[in-house]
Amino acid sequence: MRPVMIVVAFLAALWSLFAAVGYFRNVSYYNRLSATSLAVISIILGAIYAFICVVEAFGIFAAVTQRVRLTRIFAWLTGLIFILVVGTGLAKVVIHFALKNTIINTCIDSVDGGTYYFSGFWGPVTSGTIDTATATDWCNRSWNRGSWSEIISFLCTSFLAAMFASIAFGFYRQVLDPSSVANAWRAPATARNDTFPSHYAPPYVGGGGQQYPNTAPPYAGYSSNNYWVPPPGGPPPVNDASKPPGYEGWGYGAGTNAAPPPDNKDPFAGGEPYRGPATALPQRGDGRSDV
Repeated sequence: MRPVMIVVAFLAALWSLFAAVGYFRNVSYYNRLSATSLAVISIILGAIYAFICVVEAFGIFAAVTQRVRLTRIFAWLTGLIFILVVGTGLAKVVIHFALKNTIINTCIDSVDGGTYYFSGFWGPVTSGTIDTATATDWCNRSWNRGSWSEIISFLCTSFLAAMFASIAFGFYRQVLDPSSVANAWRAPATARNDTFPSHYAPPYVGGGGQQYPNTAPPYAGYSSNNYWVPPPGGPPPVNDASKPPGYEGWGYGAGTNAAPPPDNKDPFAGGEPYRGPATALPQRGDGRSDV
């Protein structure tokens, strides 16, 4: 949000600077036409817009440095700016209608007797002098157009001031929150740990720092720490009554050190002994022996 805050503060400072310069330039114009009330109003409005320009310049500095204290001050000052912008916009609308005659008469005095010029793109240049009737008609139409422009300007500037204030408070909340993405990026790689957003890949840790700053350590079989810790307690019992019997040397459940059963015999002991060629029995015609 810091780039957004810098751009918004820069645009607001530029707008308020142009407004302040315009109102200060109108002071000499109104004094020359003996419109003292309009000159005083121009001084007040120019001072307000100059103050807004200074505050916005301070906001740019606070956004660049990202200091919590400066950001807090600027956030509360944007609330004051919102009040000033709404107040000046409403005051300009009221002044436009309340001082209608003064504004129109000042305009007529400024235009009456002046010289106008008309020139075509290819045609000759013509000129003439503005009379009182033409000046009155032109100034009245100018005031009527200014009525709508003042109202629309009041609504637009009030909305923009509210939006700028909300952006400033949102930026202050982001700077104040240590778990925000902006603070996670701004912190050193060795100090991010859990504040680094999990949906981003962990940064490369150059030089020193923790061995595993943002991820779990590797599998123990691949670790460089070659040591073994025996499990707590002694070895498990040989026979467990809560488990079914397992197969062991001489049958089920006999135990590892049990003696062979008494009737253990060779399953092939009762068979016919081996006979070699010399002791072979005579064969019958069908291939079977006589035994």
